[in-house]
Amino acid sequence: MAINKGVAMELNSLNSIISVHPGEVLQSELVERGVKQKDFAPTIGMEPSHLSALIHGNRNITPAIANRLEQALGIPATVWMNLQSRYNLDQNRQTSGLGLSALVDGYRPATRPSAVLRESSPLEEGESQIVLNVPNEEVPFARELFNRLGWKVE
Repeated sequence: MAINKGVAMELNSLNSIISVHPGEVLQSELVERGVKQKDFAPTIGMEPSHLSALIHGNRNITPAIANRLEQALGIPATVWMNLQSRYNLDQNRQTSGLGLSALVDGYRPATRPSAVLRESSPLEEGESQIVLNVPNEEVPFARELFNRLGWKVE
């Protein structure tokens, strides 16, 4: 995706191209920490089969689970609830026909950008660095999304 200098987008108005269930983020977090699902489930008061269902997107994050994840992993419950809310909205948009085609066909530049994408000096031939400012509580979500897109994240 080519991004020209000075391009600004209202990030909150964009439809997601990829729906990321919070269970996938949880799975990545456990893998990064070297924690097995079957060992982690009792830590948060869940049966291993329920944790597996959550990780595979067959169960949702509830406020109670979000609080237990915060205690166990140190990631704020609001992050988990925001991930679940975004996933639910993305799913609703896709089933309502407001997916990627609506994003492309209905794109309107923001009058007041909440985030600015800017291109900086090339890193390697054919590569550019893009700086994206996001709220702190959205960093885990952004990292997961960018990793899925194959982008290097610092």
